[in-house]
Amino acid sequence: MVNQHLRFVNGALLALFTLTIHYSSFVIHYLTLISAAPCLGTAAVYFS
Repeated sequence: MVNQHLRFVNGALLALFTLTIHYSSFVIHYLTLISAAPCLGTAAVYFS
């Protein structure tokens, strides 16, 4: 019974960890896009 409970806790922690990694990488990509957009816009205006 305890073993099953531990397995459930391990699974939940692993899922949370995986979600956190995916979410943080998504946030990093999003922030990169937000910070890169003005630079790209400026470059597009400059080169056109």
